[in-house]
This record gives sequence, structure tokens and C-alpha cells, in this order.
Amino acid sequence: MSEQQTIFDGMLKLHVSEGAQALFDAAVKVLPEEAKPIRREVRHVSLIHQKHLKPWRKELKAAFKAGSLKEFPAPLFMDDPIKVVRDERTSWILVASNQVELRKHCKEFLAVLGEEPKDTRRVYHVTIANLTGSRKDSVGDVDWMEVGRCGWCGSDAGDDPVVYDWPRCLDCGGS
Repeated sequence: MSEQQTIFDGMLKLHVSEGAQALFDAAVKVLPEEAKPIRREVRHVSLIHQKHLKPWRKELKAAFKAGSLKEFPAPLFMDDPIKVVRDERTSWILVASNQVELRKHCKEFLAVLGEEPKDTRRVYHVTIANLTGSRKDSVGDVDWMEVGRCGWCGSDAGDDPVVYDWPRCLDCGGS
């Protein structure tokens, strides 16, 4: 895909620009040998999981087909890959630095449907690699506690436990 666009295929997601893909390709080159890259054409940012959109699947599918889905802002990515491990899965991700903007658009999208956001700890990111190279083997629904970054502004939590008092980040106040 040559440019970022909002996609609905059960979940709401963003395919990303060629410029971002180049950043991902460069990031993959510095990963350990065990990291197997995710194919370019399937890299995306999950915005709203399908379990939250299921009641409107038919309507959203029609809106997507008609080209009338709201376009979301392009994610801006941090340069450093983060390793995320959960259970038997390991992924390397790049976190979007414009968490607040993406979260706001998701909240507005859900409000039109009469819904409240249910995955408020989601960190918007793209998975660039995992242990197999298959997107199905990636850590899903990454949250801010797994990456040590604020889920609102993306600031680094460091070793300061106060940042984990969700949703109060020391940098942005969780708003």
C-alpha cells in the first residue's frame, strides 16, 4: 500500500505509509537474530479490536466498501523497537508517539456507535517482528504496562512506579 489508510476487516486498523514502512525495515535490521520480520503488506496499527465492533460489523463493512469510513491520523512512530513478551509469545514493536490523538479518534468513532472505549490501556503500535514471522504469532492487545510507556503520551516510564497509577502519567497527567 502506498499510503496510510483506515481499514475495516472485522477490526478497525491503519495500514501505514511507505515512509513508515522504511522506518520499520530499518528497525528490523537492528533486532536480534531470533526476531523474524512481519511481512510489509500485513503490518498495521490495530485501532479498535473486532470484539468491540461485532454488533456493527455489517454496517461498518458496507461503510468501508463505500469508502465512507472516517480516515484516522497517520501514526508517528518512535525509533526504538521494544520487545514485548507474554506467555509463549515474543514480539518487537514500534510505538506510535501520537497516542493521545489516536485514542481521541477511536473514542469519537465509538461514540458515534454509542459505545465507550473498552481497551483504554491499549498502546497503539505496529509489530515489526516476532519469533516466527507470522502475524498470528504476535503478542496482541499490547498495553502500556507491557511496554513501560504511558498509554496516552508514550513517555518512558523508566523506573518510576508512579507512572503506573493509571491513568496518571507524570508527563501528561493521563489526559
